[in-house]
Amino acid sequence: MSPVPDPENKTNSSHSTKSTLDQTTIKPSANQQRVQEGKHPITHEPDPNAKRDDIASGNGNNEDCDCEGHAAAERKEKNEEGSGDASADEKEKNEEGSGDASADEKVKQDDNSGEDVDMEDPRIRHPSNKKLDPKGEGYSLRDVPRLHFRDQQHEQLHWPASAPRIILDATEDEFHKQAKPKPKPPQPDGKKKEDDEKESHNKPAGGDGEEGDSKADEKHKATGDSKDEGEGKDKKEDGEEKKEGGEGKDKKEEGGEQKKEGGDGEQKAEKEGGPPKKSGSEQKKDEETTGDKHDADQKREEQDSKPDIGPPNQLHLLEHNHINSLQTDPGTTKSSPAYLRALTIEIDDRDRNTPDNWVPRRVDLIRNTGSHPMNAEPPLTELMRYGLVTPNMVHYIRNHGAVPFLEWGTHQVEVCGMVERPTKFNMDEIAEMPWINIPVTVACDGNRRGEVNMIKRSTGFTWGAGALATSYWKGVPLAYLLKQVGVKEGAKYVCFEGSDHLPNGAYGTSLTLSYVMDERNDAMIAYEMNGRALPPDHGYPCRTILPGHIGGRTVKWLKKIIVSDKESTSWYHWHDNRFIPPHITSADEAERDKWWYQSDTLLLAGPLQSVITQPSHGQRLPLAELGRDGREIEIAGYAYCGGGRKVSLVQVSIDGGRVWKYATRRFLEQPMRWEGERWWTWCHWTVNVNALELLQSQEVRVRAFDSSHTTQPDEPVWNLGGFQNNSIYKVKLAIRSP
Repeated sequence: MSPVPDPENKTNSSHSTKSTLDQTTIKPSANQQRVQEGKHPITHEPDPNAKRDDIASGNGNNEDCDCEGHAAAERKEKNEEGSGDASADEKEKNEEGSGDASADEKVKQDDNSGEDVDMEDPRIRHPSNKKLDPKGEGYSLRDVPRLHFRDQQHEQLHWPASAPRIILDATEDEFHKQAKPKPKPPQPDGKKKEDDEKESHNKPAGGDGEEGDSKADEKHKATGDSKDEGEGKDKKEDGEEKKEGGEGKDKKEEGGEQKKEGGDGEQKAEKEGGPPKKSGSEQKKDEETTGDKHDADQKREEQDSKPDIGPPNQLHLLEHNHINSLQTDPGTTKSSPAYLRALTIEIDDRDRNTPDNWVPRRVDLIRNTGSHPMNAEPPLTELMRYGLVTPNMVHYIRNHGAVPFLEWGTHQVEVCGMVERPTKFNMDEIAEMPWINIPVTVACDGNRRGEVNMIKRSTGFTWGAGALATSYWKGVPLAYLLKQVGVKEGAKYVCFEGSDHLPNGAYGTSLTLSYVMDERNDAMIAYEMNGRALPPDHGYPCRTILPGHIGGRTVKWLKKIIVSDKESTSWYHWHDNRFIPPHITSADEAERDKWWYQSDTLLLAGPLQSVITQPSHGQRLPLAELGRDGREIEIAGYAYCGGGRKVSLVQVSIDGGRVWKYATRRFLEQPMRWEGERWWTWCHWTVNVNALELLQSQEVRVRAFDSSHTTQPDEPVWNLGGFQNNSIYKVKLAIRSP
C-alpha cells in the first residue's frame, strides 16, 4: 500500500496530493459510500486521534486521496455493481485486477484442471501503473515494502499484525489468487491433445475463452471507446491495447500483449500455451537476431576453446623480417665483407721440417693428421666468432700432400680433349674474363667423421665439426670458359687435374658436362678468396669451386681441364669420396666386389647438416651462473645443406628429443642465387633455454630440415670411408668438480 499523505502538510515534497501511482481522480463520495455499505474498509471516517500506524495500515481517512489503491478499489466496486451485460470472465477480471488476458487464461486453466498453484513466490502485475512495473514482470510480496516505503521518513512504518494488509490494489488473499502457477512439464503430443480436448469441453460456450475475448475486442474497437465510462464495460489495462486520439489505431502498452493477427492462428497458439503468432517481418527479424546470437555464441565458444597462446614471439618476428628481406646475389660484389682484421699468422714450428715450411698458417688450428700433410680445422668457437663469412686463415685446410709452389706470372691452365680449340690460359687472361663473386660454403665430406670412428674405425682420419667454412669466391664461370674453346659433339664429362704430386698421381676428379654448362650451378675457376689472392693452402693461384658440392669434388692448384666422353682416370676420383655400403667392412672387400667403380657410390652434393657450437664439447659452465633463477643460456650453432637447398628449419632439444625448441636462423643479406633457386651458403642459429632446465639436462641436441622437409637421422651411419655423417648432433652435459 502507498503511504497516505498527511492532510495537514500539503507541501510535503514526498507526497503531493496527486499520487505518483496514478493520475485517476477518485471521488470522495464513492469511498464514503463503500464504508457505509460495510464493505472492505479502504478508508474510514477521519479520526483526529489516529496513530501513524493506523494511517499506514489503511485505518485512517483521507478523502482527497487519489492513489492507485483507492482508484482500483473504486473501479472494482463499479464493476461489481455494473450492468448484467458484462460477461462472467470480465467480472472476474475486474475482481482480480488483472489486465493480462493470457495470464488470466492460464489461471483459469489451472483452476479447471485442478492443479495446485505454486505460492512460494507469488508475483502480481500492477494493473495500470507502469512506473512501478515498466517491464510487466510483476511484484512479489517481498517487493511491496521496498516499493512503498522507500522514503526515509517512512522507514519505520509497518502493518499491525491484526490489520488486513492491502497490497497494491488487492487484499493479501486476492494477491495470492493472482499468483502465477508453476509451468507445466512438457507432455507427449498424444497427452497434450487429450488435455486440450478436455479443457475445451469444460469451458462454457461464449464465456471466458479466447473467442469471447476476441469478440469483446472487436466491439471495443468498433465503438472507439477509449475512456472508462463506468458503464460496466471493461477498461483494458496493463498488457491490453488502447485507442489513441480516436483514430482507431492500436498501440502496444509496455509489458502488454501483442497485436492480434490472424485471429484463429493466435487463438490456436494461446490454446496450446504458446506465444501469440507474430507477423512475417517480426519473425524474420527474430530469426536474424537469433542467427546473429547463435553465430556470436559459436564464435565465443571457439575462442574460449582455443588455448591462450600469449603474445607473438619477438625473436620469430625478427627472423621472419630478416628472411623476407633477403636478396639474390648478382655475383658482382667487388669486395668481400669478410672480417679483414690482421690475423696472427706465421710459420709454425711443426712445419719447419716439412715441404710446407714456407706456408704461413695459424697456430691455433686443430691438426688432424699430425705435421704433414696439413689437414686442420679451427675450434668451433673460433669458426663462429667471425660470423657468416669466414676469414681466409680460419678456413679449414684439406691437403693430400705437399702444397705446390706456384707463381701467378708463370702458371697456366690448359683446356684440351674434345674441344675445337685447345688452349692454354695464363692467369692474367683468366682474370680478364667475365667473373662472378659470390659467397659459397665449402664443406669436406669427411666432416664429423670422428663420431663414425667412435663406432668403428674407418679408412679416413678423424674430423671434428669444423671442416666447413663460407667465403666469397671470385672467378670465371666454367661454362663461359668452355664456350670460348668450343665443345665437340659426343663429350659427356669435364675432368679436372691439379698441380700437386701425390703417391697415386695428381689429384683429379670429373663432373658431367651438362652440370658444368648449366650457368645456374655457378661452377667456376676461382682466383680470389674474400677479396684476396688465394692462400697457398687453398689453391693459389687458381682452383675450381663447385657450389653445393662436397669439397672433395673441387680441385686446388688447377692445371688442366679435359673434356671427354669418359670420367676422370685419377685414382682419387675412383678410390676417394665414395659412399661404400655399410656391409662392406674393408678396402679389399670393396675392391673385390668392384664397389669403387659403381656410379651409385659417387659423392657429389653435400648432406643436410647442423652442429652445436655453443656450448661446445669440453666447455665448462659455472654452476653459480646456471643456478640463477630466471637466467637463460644461449645455445648456438650453424646449419647447412648441399645441392643448393635452403635450411628451412632448425630445432633444439634439451630433454632427449621429447620437446624440440624453435631456433632462429640468420643468413647473409644475399645468400641465394637465381631468384632463390640456389642457396649456396650456411646459416647461423640461436635459441635461449632456461638455465635451470639446462642444468637438469643430460645432453643438448640439434636437427635441421631442408627445403624438401628432409631432416637428419638420429644416429650416424657407419661406412668404410666414414663419409657424409649428418646425424643429429649431440653435446653431453655433466656436472664435475673443478
